[in-house]
Amino acid sequence: MINYPGFDWAGYQAKWTAESKSYLDTMTRFFGGALLLAGALQYYAKDVMAAKPYYAILTVTQLVFAGLQIFFAAPTAAMPSVHYVYAGMNAVLAVAGAMAMI
Repeated sequence: MINYPGFDWAGYQAKWTAESKSYLDTMTRFFGGALLLAGALQYYAKDVMAAKPYYAILTVTQLVFAGLQIFFAAPTAAMPSVHYVYAGMNAVLAVAGAMAMI
């Protein structure tokens, strides 16, 4: 929540449509779940897996997330460019994972 003196948060939210509130909620849950899954993988799997399979899993998951952003999320989004930015970040992380396997 934006919290600084003089900001009318309730008035700002009142301007949102029900669809935009639902969209924000869905995106927040999706990314929260993805971060939770990635965090669990990093915490538990790193110590018990060899480096190459570990980084291969991270690389593939980033590519899958990029594909989801491009092919499923962006076409139906109110702001497709946001999903393309996320896909770009996923691609950069995938490259970093691939480089870590070398």
